[in-house]
Amino acid sequence: MKPPRARSADKMLARVNANEIPAREPRVRVSMRASVQVSADRSVAAHLVDLSRLGFRLISDEPLKTGQLVELSNRNDASLGEIRWVRGLEAGGQFTDLPRITE
Repeated sequence: MKPPRARSADKMLARVNANEIPAREPRVRVSMRASVQVSADRSVAAHLVDLSRLGFRLISDEPLKTGQLVELSNRNDASLGEIRWVRGLEAGGQFTDLPRITE
């Protein structure tokens, strides 16, 4: 008999395989300084830790809010996004335009 956790994992995998839950986009670990524009006249320093085609994860100097619209920029490019989850100073977001952030 499988432990309860293994059964849950099997059910989740079956749902993913049946396309009930979309597979997560591959993420690439990065280490990039960025600025998060949180309002017209205010930005917060941040560190991007991973990127995918659709989203990002960062650690900011100040807490961000779920649903907050942000502009991520580094010395080369900028992209618009929406913060989808926050855990302390760590936050994850979804791009609302095509990502243009490059190293």
